[in-house]
Amino acid sequence: MNKEKVKKIFKIMLYLFLSLLLVIFIYFFIGFPKENKDISWGINFSQKHAQSLGIKDWKQAYIDILDEMEIRKLKIGTFWDYIEWKQGQYSFSELDFQIQEAKKETPKLY
Repeated sequence: MNKEKVKKIFKIMLYLFLSLLLVIFIYFFIGFPKENKDISWGINFSQKHAQSLGIKDWKQAYIDILDEMEIRKLKIGTFWDYIEWKQGQYSFSELDFQIQEAKKETPKLY
């Protein structure tokens, strides 16, 4: 093969490669996603996090959140050190409180 033919083949392969990169770029970065019409927002509540933020009466804050925000979905996070507060001694009372209050206000509890 002569140099001119090799250059021509190289140019064609380069154009094909660049075209492929352009198509991939357009597909991933310029395309428009479908709009999701079934979005249902919710919140996550954690007693430990509320207390770490310096909220003294976390129970009242929890009730206020449920009352004022009209939440449809709620996820309650709990930590084992709040359940087993002493080796071999368990207390579910605070978690039970959260679940009972949520059932009064929230249609879905996760």
